[in-house]
Amino acid sequence: MPTRQWNSDTGGLFYEGLFELTSLRTFDEVTTFINQLICPNPVCVETGTAYGFPEGEPYWNTTSSIVKRICEPKDEYLISVDLLDRTEVIDKLFLAGNTDRNKCILKVGDSVQVLSQLDIPYIDFLCLDSGEDEELLLHEYLTIQHLLSEKHYVLVDDIHNTHSVKYKKIVPHLKNLGYTWMQVPTETGLFVSAKGYPIP
Repeated sequence: MPTRQWNSDTGGLFYEGLFELTSLRTFDEVTTFINQLICPNPVCVETGTAYGFPEGEPYWNTTSSIVKRICEPKDEYLISVDLLDRTEVIDKLFLAGNTDRNKCILKVGDSVQVLSQLDIPYIDFLCLDSGEDEELLLHEYLTIQHLLSEKHYVLVDDIHNTHSVKYKKIVPHLKNLGYTWMQVPTETGLFVSAKGYPIP
């Protein structure tokens, strides 16, 4: 495990050999940081398959970032759950970004129902980013809470998005459960929390 130290040159905490903590500003940087710390064979799950194409980065979004930065390097895959079938968009997105399409398994349907039927032993990385409903992300988390490994990460997107309400119940819940957490100033805001791992 890298040693956490104070960097007197920059006035910030950092983990030796990893990103300086104060420098993370994008989802891609967060997933790159997590990849360096997470277990060798992580089981990764996300709700809300990203189908947008950020300006200036036509093939980059949260789904492809998880696959490219965490799953591919460790020869694992992402289970991505969405109410709608995003297959065509994901195929184009991954092709454009030279990302291994076989590393993303799409599950279509009601997220809580799909999550309750997942046949996996545990979850090491969970990203919650589905529908605009205050209760939904909390229900998703509660549905698979029993599968979370002793050491794991939980990310919640859109916490600074003024048009979003999805985070309003899940973020306080994670804080109350004693997660170590921080907010990363991505374009729409990212809540990064962990049990047993350091956070950026």
